[in-house]
Amino acid sequence: MISPVRVYVDLMSQPARAAYIFCKAAGIPHQIIPVRIVNGDTRTEEYTKMNAFQRVPVLQDGDFALTESVAIFRYLARTRDISDHWYPKDIKLQARVDEYLEWQHVNTRLFCAMFFQHKWLRPMMFKRPVNEKSVKTFQEGMENCLHEIEHIWLNDGKNKFICGDNITIADLLACCELEQPGSFILLKIVLYITHVKYFFLKVWPDMMCLQNIQSLVSTETEFGAPLENIMKMHIK
Repeated sequence: MISPVRVYVDLMSQPARAAYIFCKAAGIPHQIIPVRIVNGDTRTEEYTKMNAFQRVPVLQDGDFALTESVAIFRYLARTRDISDHWYPKDIKLQARVDEYLEWQHVNTRLFCAMFFQHKWLRPMMFKRPVNEKSVKTFQEGMENCLHEIEHIWLNDGKNKFICGDNITIADLLACCELEQPGSFILLKIVLYITHVKYFFLKVWPDMMCLQNIQSLVSTETEFGAPLENIMKMHIK
């Protein structure tokens, strides 16, 4: 019997949330180990032995430690008994998922995270004014990503999910990245409402709901609660 994997996550991290959600949605036996980056948990000697980069997430499988969310997804798909749709064994279908995983690093991952950080996180943490020039740059990049997801990845609604008709790990990563800046909408910090401009991006989360995934990403769940609580603490 394969032992549960240990997954070290800070729920403020989009890739860490995606890794946790993948374990839960795919039915992978796991144990979550919460860490807080802001408290220095990732800079301890013990943690640094697992991840010299001092980041999240980290997967511990026996005496084997693995970093980087995409590597973790692929490892779990290859070593655990999960539904094939998450990361198909068919070489062409798998390559399509890999295509998005490579694309997202310098697109949704970069621009959604940097928009979030420059619009809210960095000004809050360092008590300094918002750099509107940086915000504008990253918002434009994020909007371009949304345009490409809408018209290329979702193919103007012809695809139900990022890589076709079935949900994959690509959808989990995309949903977590887009959810982070989207959380601002709930608190009226950012007047940027993606579903007004992008119809199929509005429909796509509905498809995620049918797979019982969106409820795991929502800020109303254990995954998003820390993000919402922190924002409420710092916003009057």
